[in-house]
Amino acid sequence: MNPQDIRSIRARRVWDSRGRPTVEAELTLQDGAVGLAISPAGASKGTREAHELRDSGAARFGGLDVMQAVGNVNGEIARALVGASARDQVALDRRLIELDGTPNKTRLGANATLAVSMAAAHASAASLGAPLSLPLQPNRRFRHLRTDVQHKQSRQRSRYEQAAPAEEGKHDPIHNCRKQIPKRITLL
Repeated sequence: MNPQDIRSIRARRVWDSRGRPTVEAELTLQDGAVGLAISPAGASKGTREAHELRDSGAARFGGLDVMQAVGNVNGEIARALVGASARDQVALDRRLIELDGTPNKTRLGANATLAVSMAAAHASAASLGAPLSLPLQPNRRFRHLRTDVQHKQSRQRSRYEQAAPAEEGKHDPIHNCRKQIPKRITLL
């Protein structure tokens, strides 16, 4: 079992900045890292945009409720992705696209699939102790990520420590600061 394998996926209804319901996904990895993401809801609805699944026709929230999308995440999407690796974001997104099977995500809903995809990226970054941008780079090798960061920090430290000053105090920042600070400040 890989520490970055998905342990659980849960979704719930939350409200966006305009007071409309939207989907929040919570994805937990085997190592305990958690990713949360709220699917953004766009104001414009173009014909070529991915379909945001709403419970149209329902009396709740004027047909804008997202409980069907939440049910898709908690059911079909969770069953398909639990046990899969969150490390490979491209493969996870391909799996979500295949699972939906429609060109504009009308079956599962773009709000459901996007929330899960973003939560997986956040969980992967948290697991690696890395910025969110790194799990989104498909060609990056993650197994060396922590070592690379630590190595870079130690290289920077060693450069400073190895730099030998040509003259006494010339490259010493503390000594240079002391020269610039007056010994006594007189208040008028």
